[in-house]
Amino acid sequence: MALFEKVIPVAEKVFTSKPVKNSSIGKYDIECSSRFSFDRIIAKSLMLFDGRHIRHYLDEYPFCVYCCKKEACPNMAPNFFLNSYIKEIVLSVVDAGREYFLGSTSKFDAEDIGKDTVAYYKDNKDEIHLIKDEEIFKFLFKRPDLVVTSEGMLVFYAENTILVTFDMKNYHWIKPTDFLSNEWEISGVVMEDRKCFITVRSDKKVRKYQLMFSFDFTKSNPINYGIFGAFGGEKD
Repeated sequence: MALFEKVIPVAEKVFTSKPVKNSSIGKYDIECSSRFSFDRIIAKSLMLFDGRHIRHYLDEYPFCVYCCKKEACPNMAPNFFLNSYIKEIVLSVVDAGREYFLGSTSKFDAEDIGKDTVAYYKDNKDEIHLIKDEEIFKFLFKRPDLVVTSEGMLVFYAENTILVTFDMKNYHWIKPTDFLSNEWEISGVVMEDRKCFITVRSDKKVRKYQLMFSFDFTKSNPINYGIFGAFGGEKD
């Protein structure tokens, strides 16, 4: 691949994934004969940190994974990722867990925890980061479609709402009323000729607007976006 050739990852949404089950009775029941055994279980299971608590789950049942479509991006082998921050995004049901936290005695306390749903992403060093923003968390569980732009922005679309982000921390929500009247609805987001377009509909009319990004990392939210169009006119 030439040095100047740019590869834009193509995202795919995988609805099934192999479960990880380390518990024998569906509870946090670690019995290890050695430190090596414990480290091996830690490596095979899910550890999440939210800034105050550490949660360790023995069992995980991923049901939706956003990742780079390998067949569409062979030049990225062997390092497939969505952008320079995120390798993949995972939605999972977890079980057989234990939560560790700082108790009233300034010592770590622990309690067993049961079934829950979580959303997290792996960065390009395979480190796991919990998605803590409640709005993003709820939106991801609608299982939106995902497009990666030429700038590396992740553009999610579901139920007439668009979420744009590059790191799951800085983001914008886009709705039709942000740039059109109430009669229009967003029907999709597509990449064409390395450009990102929003398709909108109103009755039998269809319009297409280009979504563009710029960045200013001196601001608290560095993402700037603009919507330009309409391209292609209107179709009846």
